Amino acid sequence: MAMSDVCERCKKPDTDVGKLASYKNHELDKLLCQNCIEEIDDYYSLRCSKCDKPAHLRGTLIEYKNEKICTICMDEIRLKEDSD
Repeated sequence: MAMSDVCERCKKPDTDVGKLASYKNHELDKLLCQNCIEEIDDYYSLRCSKCDKPAHLRGTLIEYKNEKICTICMDEIRLKEDSD
């Protein structure tokens, strides 16, 4: 029986998830399946609608008036609304 490669993130074999690829972005160096690569790339591509900074550096994004706002900007918005 041939040994299959396993995704280093989700631990699923390539026979279940398809071809694995070497992924060397975002300070990672792992053998990953396409689903895990997409999840990681999506995570790092999210940006705050107000400050345009990467969401992974600013906490989670909050839905506010049909926009995705980081927690830091949301705190600023709340402070401004409270002072009005």
